[in-house]
Amino acid sequence: MAGRVAAAVRALAAGGLAVLLLAGCSGDAGSTETTASCDRGGCTDIPLETIEDVSGLDLPEGTEVVESTYDSFQDWHLGATLLLPEGAEDPVAASEDDWDGVADDEGVHRTVEATTQDGRTTLVIEVFTV
Repeated sequence: MAGRVAAAVRALAAGGLAVLLLAGCSGDAGSTETTASCDRGGCTDIPLETIEDVSGLDLPEGTEVVESTYDSFQDWHLGATLLLPEGAEDPVAASEDDWDGVADDEGVHRTVEATTQDGRTTLVIEVFTV
């Protein structure tokens, strides 16, 4: 029974994420906001606001999305490469979530790799279920 409940919670979370990402694809008419490009295989060019919502990170003003993807079949995966502004604080350190790849109570895994060059930090994040 507990396994079925956990599966239902994961399905609802994935469904909520899909709705969130589809909303990112649609964009408002006349909007200058970046919108995702989606097809049956998933989405690319995920807007920064959506990445923040899904990852739970509070990214500093001026963060750039270098690349981003979302895909799902039975599980879902969001990956993004982000370039933080020079001198920005590490948003992962301030996060309430663990970014060690271990599943949280909802079955969501989070990983991050950070590199710094010329004062700017690049974060490669993954948020996913299995």
